Amino acid sequence: VEISEENRLNNIPIKEFSYDDISVENGNSYFYVVTAVFDTGESAPSKEVNATPGIPDPYEPNDDMQTATGISYSASLENAIINPPEVDLDWYKFKGTAGQIVIIETLVDLSLNVSINLVLIDSNGNELAHPEPDSIKPVIEDFQLSESGIYYIQVSGEFVDGTTMSENKI
Repeated sequence: VEISEENRLNNIPIKEFSYDDISVENGNSYFYVVTAVFDTGESAPSKEVNATPGIPDPYEPNDDMQTATGISYSASLENAIINPPEVDLDWYKFKGTAGQIVIIETLVDLSLNVSINLVLIDSNGNELAHPEPDSIKPVIEDFQLSESGIYYIQVSGEFVDGTTMSENKI
């Protein structure tokens, strides 16, 4: 990073030991150097560091059945669809009882152009249910579990309009 007046974040020296750059956008990489200002002048720049801000996904890694995040019945988890331009794939698991009726839905900000896929899977990897094709808001409604055991929910999301991040709930 070459220091110039055009890329300087602040024109007045700060006395704090930290600085929040509020001009950044999630998903973009930024490179920084720091200088110290004394009565006698400015120091040489520090070693360059970089940062890419984003919304952290607290449930990662949960990208397959083995790393699925456990959830309880009647639970609501906040999550994030991230990692564009690739599809973000998240797995969750719960213990179900034979005869139990489950409803699984994702709560997504519909103002964003995001494609969500939702699948209920048994412990053998067999797909049991998924939302109706072309449903605006993905939901698996009133599915009756055939046997007691561990079930998995696979949620994948992909932005189709260049949006880079979105919070959602399952």
